[in-house]
Amino acid sequence: MAATTWRVLLLAPAVVSGLFVFPDNCGRPGFIAVPDELRCACAHATRVSTIDYLSLHYCDMDALPLISVTLLSTLLCLLFYSVGDTTDRYMVPAVTSIAAMTRLDPSVAGATLLAFANGAPDLFSCVASFSGAHTHSGFGVGGLIGSGLVVAVFTLGHLAYLADGFDLRKSPFMRDVAFYLVTVLGLLLAYRVGYISVPMAIAAIGWYAVYTVSVVRMPSMPPPAIEDDDDDDKAHVVLPATTATEDIAVSMDPKEEDDEDDECASTTDTLMSVDESPRSFWCDVTDWDKVGRLHKVVLVLLAPFLLARHVTVPRLESPVVSRKELTTVAFALPSFLLAVSTRFVHVPLTAFGAALVVSTVLAGLTYHWCDGARRSWQLLRSFLALFLSSLWVFVIGHEIVAVMYVLGVGVGISSGTLGILVLAWGNSIGDFVGNRALVRQGHVHMATAACIAGPIFNTLVGGGLSLLLGCLYATNHRVAIWSADHNGSLGIGFVVLAIALLSLLVLGSRYPAKDIELTPTFGLFLVALYSLFCVWTLVDETSSRQNND
Repeated sequence: MAATTWRVLLLAPAVVSGLFVFPDNCGRPGFIAVPDELRCACAHATRVSTIDYLSLHYCDMDALPLISVTLLSTLLCLLFYSVGDTTDRYMVPAVTSIAAMTRLDPSVAGATLLAFANGAPDLFSCVASFSGAHTHSGFGVGGLIGSGLVVAVFTLGHLAYLADGFDLRKSPFMRDVAFYLVTVLGLLLAYRVGYISVPMAIAAIGWYAVYTVSVVRMPSMPPPAIEDDDDDDKAHVVLPATTATEDIAVSMDPKEEDDEDDECASTTDTLMSVDESPRSFWCDVTDWDKVGRLHKVVLVLLAPFLLARHVTVPRLESPVVSRKELTTVAFALPSFLLAVSTRFVHVPLTAFGAALVVSTVLAGLTYHWCDGARRSWQLLRSFLALFLSSLWVFVIGHEIVAVMYVLGVGVGISSGTLGILVLAWGNSIGDFVGNRALVRQGHVHMATAACIAGPIFNTLVGGGLSLLLGCLYATNHRVAIWSADHNGSLGIGFVVLAIALLSLLVLGSRYPAKDIELTPTFGLFLVALYSLFCVWTLVDETSSRQNND
């Protein structure tokens, strides 16, 4: 009892000061080792945001653990729905629209645009994992391997089974798999060495540069036939594919522009006009009249998020860019970016005042210069939709990881298992939903390219950049990535991922033609591989806990 009292007294100054780390066993990655009586103090002292789920669970609702778990589980379901809806409604249409307007090869679009959009959550989480004040590198490496398993193994297998098999272009697919296999082997070598140095981190980023050059320079598919007209009086408008399997290009004449703009005005303008009722505005935001009762309950619970997303991300349903909509997005953009940045750095209140000034100027310029029928403004709208929707997916994914972390700690899951399973799924839910939506719309090459290119980006850019920052912060300019607690989970993760990639290479070598066939049976094989990995990890977790007891 006396020892416990002294520990509480030692923790009190840190609780008051709000420091991120004190002492080592109270850091978030090692929170599971904190005694029950000290978890509230540690949760308060290591909180990194105003709404902190650990503090909510162990302090505010410590007397009602069952209700707390129920609320967190409900919140987790709502967050998963938000990611899926954002990806399906904004991110996927934006990628397909950009690819069609720029005549970008689907494999290149998946390996670049979609990989970057889906890789943003992993990039930020890896930076936070490696370069924070309390570096726990096993957690970060587990997240990298876990994300690769979710996307390159489970998601790819699920897509093959969902689409009842499909044909892939052999050259770009084999290139991506080979690059990722070399990346995994390099990460395994660094893991066996036990540390990452500055040259090794720079080499990882350089390897991604080589991969990007190979993607751009590899011969691509012939671009879709789109009428080439240099006349500025006509604009080619690209509609994002939502039900068809190919993007639709529409040539619009300026004589029809006014009628088309008036026809779409009632559905594309996001600001409530004088004759627009609150109900029609809400239906415009949520498709209220098209969903069932349970879905309506979900929409009501998510109303603040849906409204915020509606004014910060432009929609792509209309072929003509709405001036009001884009002006609204331009006004909200600086404040939204600043709000997201508060998750990483301290932002003074004066910055929000400056953002308001910038918002006003940016909105005024947009309203004055916007020409909704011009191709350049349509392309800008698509890029904004892709960038801003990926930011929303990152924000929601961050919350998913936080909630899943609390639930995982509550049942006694170690930090290594949390990283390789929980963090991986939290950061990869956007990849899974987005690639699934692409396959359902017929964009198979784009989705499969993103399944491999996404983990390459996460490992080389996300891991490489975060490790580089960690090396620069460290006194010896090295980051240790060897952790005895996670040898089993990470080791089996490396093995399963290598087996899956080698199997894809063997499959490709069996087809001498330009296309290879990814069958539903092979898809089930990949899903089974990932399932065995999950079962093995949980069994190992259980046996380790019993041995410790």
